[in-house]
Amino acid sequence: MDTASCQCGVEEQTPHHILQSCAHLEDLRQNAWSTDTDIHVKLWGTTDELRKTVQFINASGHQINGHGKVERKKNVL
Repeated sequence: MDTASCQCGVEEQTPHHILQSCAHLEDLRQNAWSTDTDIHVKLWGTTDELRKTVQFINASGHQINGHGKVERKKNVL
């Protein structure tokens, strides 16, 4: 399964890239996690950490599909 390139143009749009390193999402990431947070905490941490992850993904305009692939939400009109 191919992974789409991120809109930032730097890497593939993977969960790791979106949650950890996409420059376009840095401010949003800093608002969700004020300190560097390991991806394992974001994906398998406490209920509070998982809530932050869900809020971050929703605010970023992304979603995780049923295959674990990150994709931009499609505008439905």
